[in-house]
Amino acid sequence: MSWLNRLQRLRVSRPMKELKLKPWRSIPPQTPQGVLLAPRVNQTHREASGPFASRLLEEQQRLEAELIGKPTFSSWFSSLFDRSRTDSLSRPLKVGLIGIHGWALLGGALDPASTESSDRYCQRFEQALRQHPKFSNAQVLVIPLVGHGFIERRVEKYISDHLVNFKDAIQGLDFFIVIGHSQGAVVGTLLLHNLLESQWTSPACRVGFLSLSGVFLGPFAGTPTDFWPATKELFVLSQPYSAISIKVKTAMVSLLDRGVQVAMFTSWRDEVVPLFSGTFQTIPSRKNLLRGIYVPVTSFQEGVDEFLVKLVSSLILLQNHSIDIHDSLFHLSGLIRGSILTAKAQRSHTLIHFDAGIYSEAVHWICGKRSGHNSPEGTSSSRFGYGGLWSEKFSDAFFASSLNLFLLKMSLEDTYDKTKRKEILGIRKQLEESFAVWQPKSHSDKVLRSWLGPLFQRAHVSKL
Repeated sequence: MSWLNRLQRLRVSRPMKELKLKPWRSIPPQTPQGVLLAPRVNQTHREASGPFASRLLEEQQRLEAELIGKPTFSSWFSSLFDRSRTDSLSRPLKVGLIGIHGWALLGGALDPASTESSDRYCQRFEQALRQHPKFSNAQVLVIPLVGHGFIERRVEKYISDHLVNFKDAIQGLDFFIVIGHSQGAVVGTLLLHNLLESQWTSPACRVGFLSLSGVFLGPFAGTPTDFWPATKELFVLSQPYSAISIKVKTAMVSLLDRGVQVAMFTSWRDEVVPLFSGTFQTIPSRKNLLRGIYVPVTSFQEGVDEFLVKLVSSLILLQNHSIDIHDSLFHLSGLIRGSILTAKAQRSHTLIHFDAGIYSEAVHWICGKRSGHNSPEGTSSSRFGYGGLWSEKFSDAFFASSLNLFLLKMSLEDTYDKTKRKEILGIRKQLEESFAVWQPKSHSDKVLRSWLGPLFQRAHVSKL
């Protein structure tokens, strides 16, 4: 029986109430199947869409159990959505959703439907939200924001031309969530920061932010471009001392300091956004920051990707537990990039915002019981790595170079080899088991396996 089929008995999708959604032209004919690996402290629930996800979920739970010392499988329903305000029991909750689409070729001139994505994010989030009885009768305010251009110009236009009409409604919300994809995630960061600075929300409002493959540190250096000024600005994000980069990082730090629940999810083998960019690796770990990686079935090759998926998800697991991973994701990013020649409807960068499991996980994180996570205290002791200082130099040639592989090996050694914490060594053992059966097919993966062999071959464990 295959690696994935053995665990198809695990139910990985939940029936949802049917909502009347208008037929989007750009929605794939079938719901994407995949799994979101978003390990977090004391996580008690996880789901994904499609039978493909089962094995990955079980392996992630094993890794997580190793780190925190005990399984975390108890039901979340009894304690979810515990509200401190007593009036929430006597009236429907008020929820506000803002959706912000990303960049489109030639400012969307060739794809007018790209602006419909903003409404879709809100609809998908509302769909996931209404699965819980506490929100079945919620009053949901949906504000899809559309329009292309420079990042800051989009923020200004949205506030002055669109949101000004909803200011009173936003101030009366119990939950306020901003959802952004790709460039829209960067726009959403600045937008939410400006709204909170201007006190658009009440002190009792729970604020959240969902980033889907956000291009926080720029796209891959070799990504094809239309040379429009707004497109060029995306590449400027990879320059750490550029004005826009500093503003975006400052805004994200401010959101976390204010206690905003932030979820950053990126895609496996994303064709446009590197791992380090989609998970904003220059931001240290925080208790109210959840990072995760979405693995669509179309981008996963059994036997080929299993070890790499486990390696990346374990690194994110450690980072979510405020354990330094030493720039590992910077050096891994270019080695697991998807092909830009893939049809748009099948790209990981696109599929991430169609999958229902993404929004379900975000609802649990943003709207669930705080459990001490939504707090500005407890920043990570992780250092600010060098990767963020010269990420603009991370070209295809650099990722394939011996220097990058050497730095990756050193980063992983610092994480898994020199650290003597028992729980990390337990995760290391599981990675060794997966490495032993890893069968890479591409030349680059074979080279990577030869570099990582001294670290993850089982014989190495005797040297610890």
